[in-house]
Amino acid sequence: MKKLFLLLVLFIAVLGLTSCSDYASSGIPKEEINGKNQNDSEKTTIAQFGEKEALALRNKAMNHYFNVLDGGSDCKDQQKSTPVSEDYFYNFCDDLDTIDKLTVYLEEVFTKEITSDFIRSSDYKIINNKLSYQSLGWGSLNDWEKATVKLVADNGNAKSFEFTVPSAEESMGDTIINIKFIYVLQKGWRIASQPRNIM
Repeated sequence: MKKLFLLLVLFIAVLGLTSCSDYASSGIPKEEINGKNQNDSEKTTIAQFGEKEALALRNKAMNHYFNVLDGGSDCKDQQKSTPVSEDYFYNFCDDLDTIDKLTVYLEEVFTKEITSDFIRSSDYKIINNKLSYQSLGWGSLNDWEKATVKLVADNGNAKSFEFTVPSAEESMGDTIINIKFIYVLQKGWRIASQPRNIM
């Protein structure tokens, strides 16, 4: 009887160990054990963002920025030449005439935080039920077509690049501009530096 009891206890112990082993091998996905998840494909995309892509995104961001400063692109001929207030505000073109449209457009190239800060600090008004802006002069002497790029910091989903940009004026030296880029899930790389600082 005592032997039967010991055999029963041994059988239960072996059964318990087998169950634990099965759970350990199949209960937790291997990806979780290794610290991997569905974002592995995202990480591959992050690794492919280099100097060429950084310069291309910077140039695209500047096109967006200058287009905003110029009031948009979907305008009637007289819209950009006719102020709608005495203090020289102009209605944005139809493609950018609301805060929502402006936000979506800027977030194609800038982070949400940079976009929000830029809009909040800009002197926009609603006139004639349209978003309106003051026409300001802008420009840069930097010759971005001759810019060189160097990666200076890489934290996976955040990178900083140093741009050495010659001046269009021969008498002036190069300008060094540092731009931070952040990878936004489901959107891609975005610039995390203020637009005025990447000219």
